[in-house]
Amino acid sequence: MSRAWAFGTRTVVLATFAFVFGCGGPTLEARVTTPATVPLRAFPEIWIATADELDAIALGERLATHLRGDRVAAQRVRVADLEPMRSSGRLRRASVVVILEARVRESTVLRYDNRPETICGPSGCFTRQRRDAYDVPIVEVRLRVSVHEGPTGRALQRVSFGVEEEGRGYDRMRERAFERLGARLVGLVDTREELVRTRLPRPPLPEVEVAIDELRAGRWREGRARLERLARSAEVTALPPDERARVYFTLSIARRFDPISLERDTERHFRAAESALRAAIRDDPQLRYQQALDALIAHRRQVELLEAQREAAEHNFGLDAEPADVGVPAPPPGYGTP
Repeated sequence: MSRAWAFGTRTVVLATFAFVFGCGGPTLEARVTTPATVPLRAFPEIWIATADELDAIALGERLATHLRGDRVAAQRVRVADLEPMRSSGRLRRASVVVILEARVRESTVLRYDNRPETICGPSGCFTRQRRDAYDVPIVEVRLRVSVHEGPTGRALQRVSFGVEEEGRGYDRMRERAFERLGARLVGLVDTREELVRTRLPRPPLPEVEVAIDELRAGRWREGRARLERLARSAEVTALPPDERARVYFTLSIARRFDPISLERDTERHFRAAESALRAAIRDDPQLRYQQALDALIAHRRQVELLEAQREAAEHNFGLDAEPADVGVPAPPPGYGTP
């Protein structure tokens, strides 16, 4: 059977944070990769099941086309065909089933419009605001995505979301709603690259400013090395606590986004960034530093989740090469129950 889903039941959001320190300091930008919300690409065989309605079929075909590639076989099937496929052994150990259930609701909502109205009488004319009520057609489409292990049917994850359109005629609104729904759906299955911007505190020393210039130019190793030396210097340890905290905070950011150290050892990478940040909190216990710590912890969880998804993919893509009697592997910690 396939390995754990590798993301659990909660979604950790990587916060993009910006703080204003004193008169303001420079802004650093870094790109981070966030894991897929629904990591279907961890499986070599994906069956997408929908109802026999045209909109649902189109949605399933769109997802299958998006997922299909050299290593991934993705195909849409009817929901009614799943059990026969499972009982006949057609769903292999490394397969996953995705059930798409769309619910459409058509209604109207009462809107109000204020318009100027001129009233004339014996004493002259005056203008007032007239409030008119009118009905607006609404189409709401909600999609439920249920992910299951192929051969066992065990539930792995459920995600629900919806979109709403108004005022364009029901057929047009329905078409537009399913188009938006499909765009959101395919976005859930891919990793994403996000730009994180961090406002640094005003540098307390010229040497810190030089290091920040290195970081802003993308030379993370050089900027970090300069800050590492500064943080241990007598010049920094002699600073007032709030200014010393600025150096430690800047060092924590350099450590957090250093790509080489992240690639070498995730645990050590984030432990080092957290250590510098906690030193800043000890010297200057401000809310902005605590918020930065929360963002760092969220970032660490995202990276760990991304690594777990990659490990799960390696495991699942190797299942068919193993003998048939290897048994069902035990799910690793964190699999969770939806």
